[in-house]
Amino acid sequence: MSSELNYKKKKLYSDFLNQERNIFVWIPERFINESLPVLYLLDGGINEKFKQISKLIDELIISNHIQPLMIVGIENINRNLDFTRNTYIAKDKKWVPEYGNAEYFEKFIVLELLPYISKNYYTNNSKTIVGESLGGLLVMDILFYFSHYFDSYIAIDPSLWWNNHELFDSYFEKFDFNLLENKKIWISSSKTISISKFTDQFVEKLREKDNLKSNWNYLHDPSQNHFTIFNSSIKSALIWMFK
Repeated sequence: MSSELNYKKKKLYSDFLNQERNIFVWIPERFINESLPVLYLLDGGINEKFKQISKLIDELIISNHIQPLMIVGIENINRNLDFTRNTYIAKDKKWVPEYGNAEYFEKFIVLELLPYISKNYYTNNSKTIVGESLGGLLVMDILFYFSHYFDSYIAIDPSLWWNNHELFDSYFEKFDFNLLENKKIWISSSKTISISKFTDQFVEKLREKDNLKSNWNYLHDPSQNHFTIFNSSIKSALIWMFK
């Protein structure tokens, strides 16, 4: 794989996390000296989604379906801990015994990883982040709390039910949707009603904003479940985002 797509493994120490994190970087070889947009991939370890997404993006670039871009995969150490904020719900705590580190993990991404990539690689300053399930929740969390750091967001079946859908409620109560005027947002949802009922309502809010009509795309696919929606929708998401 490394000889095919020439990825590099980097180690980056995080003061916010107080630990070293593995980062995987792939740049299409024929565009190695060009300034490229960057896709930041959650669940981006070499044994997670990095190989799959690198191969897919390489194929889409070669077939001229998308523009050239580089990938930065963020490998997990404790996925559930890093992708969630606090919860007061007993069912959440039973399913995810370790939780609540999302604020520091997000600060690692936006205040340490993004500057590191900008300093060490040719980029055009266009930044996209993609995640699914709890990773999709983290994408939406970043959209709410750190919206000016990324230009585009791909959230696939985001677990907006977390902590009695606190984050979802925060969007409606506090969020200034005009901040999204120069952003692009892709959301996918499956037949999992505990997720799609919130993504449906979020998209209804987007529909109300005339200044955002071309900024977002929503794919609700009731033929897919929570475990298949990523593979069934990621190609369409990438083509829409980077065409």
